[in-house]
Amino acid sequence: MNKDLSFPYPVLGNSTDFSFNEFNLNIRERMIADHHEFKGTFDFGRMHDDFEKLLLDNSISFTVLVECSSTLIRQYFTSSEKSILFSIPVGLLKGDIKFTGYIVVDKNIKNFTPDHQNEEFFFESSYDLHAGEIIGLSNTLKWLYYPDFKGRTKSNKKNIISVVPDDSSKKDRYRILSWGENQIGVGVPRKWFKKIESLKKSEFEFFHKSMFYLPVLTEAISKVLDETESFESLQWYEIIKHELEKRDLMDIDNDSAELAQIIFNNPLKGFMNSLIYIDEERQLED
Repeated sequence: MNKDLSFPYPVLGNSTDFSFNEFNLNIRERMIADHHEFKGTFDFGRMHDDFEKLLLDNSISFTVLVECSSTLIRQYFTSSEKSILFSIPVGLLKGDIKFTGYIVVDKNIKNFTPDHQNEEFFFESSYDLHAGEIIGLSNTLKWLYYPDFKGRTKSNKKNIISVVPDDSSKKDRYRILSWGENQIGVGVPRKWFKKIESLKKSEFEFFHKSMFYLPVLTEAISKVLDETESFESLQWYEIIKHELEKRDLMDIDNDSAELAQIIFNNPLKGFMNSLIYIDEERQLED
């Protein structure tokens, strides 16, 4: 079952309308120049020869609905086959994106009795279907996408947490500059900033992550889980929430500190290995 909606006739993928109720959409994506190129494939299993016949007769077609709330995009792409290629300019997609598939009637169909319809509800009824009506409803795929920032590559993307110099801080501690931006800025006194930057990609990388990223991520996760605060329009919030949902971490009992470690793929081992390595190097020098 993909959806639980009300229709006056059985719809494949909806509720318990069919005893064999499979109708799935899969999406693959690649970048070509300044466009996203998508390939969608539809699958309703091997138990619906009647739908296959309708497809061969050009009585039905497949449609993908693409929705992006951040850019207010809502576009339909249609194919007479079980696969479809379509492209969307890069600038039109950002944030949460949803893909849903439909089987749509292209020309009027008389006295259609679907195979394997749920006879408990529909008995052995026949239906007159009209062009434009929906007879299949797929799963909805949800993606989270943010374009690469200008001048950056996949290996050099902009992080949701950024350590920056803080000229207003004269104390030997860092602070969160703002939660209200797309990127969480961590301000450190300028006198320490250059030293920190020079060390973060060396054998001291795990100390850098443990000192800045892990505690800030822990607090950010607390804000995502706290329903009294809303940062839903911000990129750091959406990315962290998406990661928690993808890993099924939204409703478990772990505290935010544990969740941050899970998202960082359990950094304790790497932290300890770095300590051991530095200690061994020190012993060799002695």
